[in-house]
This record gives sequence, C-alpha cells and structure tokens, in this order.
Amino acid sequence: MKSNSLLTCIIFVCVFALGSNAQAQTPGVFEVRFNDSALTSQQQTELAPTLAATKSYWETIITGYQPGVNLDGIDIVVEAAAIDGPNGILAQAGPGGFRVTRGGFTFLTDRQFNSSAGVVTIDTADFSTNLILDVLKHEVGHALGFGTLFDLNDLSPDPGEYIGNEGLAAYQIEYDSSATFVPLQNDTLPDGTRVINGHLDENNPLSDAFGRAIGDDLMSPIISNITNANNPSQNFLSDTSLAIMRDLGYETIATTYVVPPPVLGDANLDGFVTFSDIASFIGFLTTGEYLIQADCNEDGDVNFMDIAPFISFLTGN
Repeated sequence: MKSNSLLTCIIFVCVFALGSNAQAQTPGVFEVRFNDSALTSQQQTELAPTLAATKSYWETIITGYQPGVNLDGIDIVVEAAAIDGPNGILAQAGPGGFRVTRGGFTFLTDRQFNSSAGVVTIDTADFSTNLILDVLKHEVGHALGFGTLFDLNDLSPDPGEYIGNEGLAAYQIEYDSSATFVPLQNDTLPDGTRVINGHLDENNPLSDAFGRAIGDDLMSPIISNITNANNPSQNFLSDTSLAIMRDLGYETIATTYVVPPPVLGDANLDGFVTFSDIASFIGFLTTGEYLIQADCNEDGDVNFMDIAPFISFLTGN
C-alpha cells in the first residue's frame, strides 16, 4: 500500500555559498559529501546513521563519471524546514550552483567548478519517519540530477517522455521492448500545479521479470509505506533508473537486483512458508522431483528426510 507522501523535486538555481572543497577527491571519482551544519545538534545525531547509509548506497551505485567528466563528487547541504505538515511532502531536493558542461554532460557545480552541488530539505514534521532512509536515497537521486537535470541534458523534450539512450535501452529490456520512450510523471495536482518529468510515471502498470512494478521504483513520486529494507520490491532502484544516471554523466554498476536466497519450505514459490505449501511439498516428496525450496535439509535430494525440517519451517520452530 502506498502513502500519500509525495516526494517532490525542485531545481535550485541559486548559487550556494559552499566553502572551498578541502575534501576533494581525484577528479572522476564519485563521492557524496553531506554538510548537515544547518541541522540542530539533536537532528544531526538522529540523522547521522541514515546519512552514512545514504552515502554508502549511492557510492555503491555510482562508481565514477563518464569519460571526460572531471568532477569529484557532489556536495549536498542537508536542511530541515516546515514544508506541509505530517505525511505530505516528506522532503524535497535538487542540484544547484553554476552550470557547467563536462564530457558532453551538463551539471550544476560549486563555485570551484570541481564538484556537483545540491540541497536536500527534510520536512521537520516528518523528520523521524521510519521511511527516512528511502526518502533520503530518493532525494539524493534528485540532487544528482534525476528529473532535475533532464531538461539541461535534452533527455525529456516532451511532457511525460524520457528519451535518453541508456535509459530507454534499459527500459526496453526491463519493461517494454517496443517502447519509444520511458514514461515519466505528467500530473496536475489538486491546486492546479503541473508536475512534469521529475519522476518515473507512478501509474505505469508494468513489472519486470522479477515482479517488481516500475511504479514502486525509488524514483517514482510516491513512496511505499513498506521500506526497501523490509521488502526489496518496494522503493528499489530499477535498471532503468540506473541507466538514466548514466545518461546524466555517471558510471554505475550494471544492476541493483540481487537474487534472493530460496525460502526453504516454500514449495509453492509464493515467498512464504504456510499451510498452502503442504500439497506442493507432498507432490515433490512423492515424485522425487527436485526443487531447492523443497530440499528442506539441503542434502541435494527431496525425500522423507525433508519432512521434519519442513514441519519446523511450517510451524516456525
């Protein structure tokens, strides 16, 4: 079930007064650097583990820059402000600074022109939400340019349509082989505000080969109430979103999908061990046909030796 928490993105076109980049890394090596000095001491303490996890996440996803991009990462100011009260807009973010072109890609950078720059603002009313890690991962995606730098890089010339080469090719493999564009958000809010091209299309009904709906992608506008940590099919980063980051000038890992380990006892392959598995388990037991989920004692065969551990899994003992 999805909440009504709209994750918005805003392009910050002002020049941020970021200090000299004393922590600069080797050009072309990607690093996320957070500046949380705008937060209270209590907020800094509360958010520190989440910022560390967000930093690690994106540095694992993005491995560097495309050839010719001599930047060294992104400096992100983290703020907290009253936005719209509980359970509405959880946070907002975007890149900002000086417009520069590197390696054929357009970025907004700090005053030294050696780092991308951005701001993430968390609604104080939602500061302690259990979804804060997924929220920050989403907002850093905007600070890196997802949606917010599409126009500057000529990636979405028409409303609701993304045409970047890498993103479209990944979408064709992952969701729709006949697609001529990746569907993006194209909504009119109740107050009449038009929200275009900032996110993937929340209403896209397609799912990938693993059953993950693209509407549940981390870069869709509405965040799931179930965290990615509790369900990897929620608030996940699709290969399409990964490829879009490459269109924006980053090098990335090939995929974020990790094949989950088999659930022993899950003979009907629904992801859980329940009484609904009994008939399927007996079927494998009778025929001797091998299924790793039915091989409850993990000895390489499905036979009567699997009955006792199956019962244990079934009863939770």
